Amino acid sequence: MLLSQGRRGRAAAWGLLLALVGCSPTLDWREIRPEDSGALAMFPCKPSTDARMVTLAETRVRMVLVACRAGDTHWGLAFADMVDPAKVTPALQALRAASAGNLNGAPVVTGPVRVEGMTPNAQAERVRVQ
Repeated sequence: MLLSQGRRGRAAAWGLLLALVGCSPTLDWREIRPEDSGALAMFPCKPSTDARMVTLAETRVRMVLVACRAGDTHWGLAFADMVDPAKVTPALQALRAASAGNLNGAPVVTGPVRVEGMTPNAQAERVRVQ
C-alpha cells in the first residue's frame, strides 16, 4: 500500500509519538515477582510492598500488597494464602466488596486471573474499581 507523502509524515509522527509515550518515565514497565506469591506481574512503576495480618473468610492470614502510582493511576497486586481451598471463594468475594467500599467505587471485572499453582476458582478475576 502506498501512502502519500503527507500521510507518510503523519503516520511517522504518530509512530514516534507512540514510541515516546511507551518510553515515558511515567510508564517505566518492569516485571515483578512478589516473594511468596508465585505471580509474575508487570508494573509501570517501581512498586513498594506492605504486609499485614487480616481476617478473610473468618481466617487470619498474612495479606501482601505490592503497589505503585504512575501518572494518575494506581497499580496494585494483593495476595494471601488462605490455606483451606474452601475459604478461597468467600475470601475473594470479601476482598472485592472491601476494595470497592474503601474506594467508594464500583468493581469492574476486566478478565479472569490464572496463576500457576493456584486453586482454580471462578471468582479469580482481574478487577478494576472505578
